[in-house]
Amino acid sequence: MELMEIPDPVECQVVSRVNRFVVEVKMNRKLQKAYINNTGRLEGGMIPWLSGCRILKRNVRLNNSLIDYLIGADGELYLEVKSAVLKRNRMALYPDSPSLRGRRHLEEILNHVRAGGKGAILFIAAVPHIKAFKPNRRADRIISGLIKKGKEYGVIIKSIAIYYSPIDNLIYLQNPDLETKV
Repeated sequence: MELMEIPDPVECQVVSRVNRFVVEVKMNRKLQKAYINNTGRLEGGMIPWLSGCRILKRNVRLNNSLIDYLIGADGELYLEVKSAVLKRNRMALYPDSPSLRGRRHLEEILNHVRAGGKGAILFIAAVPHIKAFKPNRRADRIISGLIKKGKEYGVIIKSIAIYYSPIDNLIYLQNPDLETKV
């Protein structure tokens, strides 16, 4: 299923991530900054398990963190979205390195659910030819443990798979309900 067209793409190499919206890229032997576009569509029924949900607020505060979305879904649900861009043995992994910010977001969602609220973590596997998502224990044992504990406490843990096709310059939704191995 088509998600987005990328008109006139330019080839570059990502050198580093500046923040959650900007990366430094090498293009024609020069370093430049590039914007990271949000390719997700939570509304519009493209992700079946989110049908009937609506975005109430983006970048919403939950205690000491900004969580990506507050969703209207039979009450309010906090949804944090993470990119799983590391691939190993046909598995998409998160994180690719230790992440204090990632830990904090997961802890906030977990604590919110433990206190009686609703929360979910969505991993977007943005690598081709994968069969499932799993936490990357090698990169961050704490995050891996938080994901497992969150599932035990009732945090909704979901994954989707998307990929970019350079042939037609489109981003495709490969699997709206990718297997999640916690």
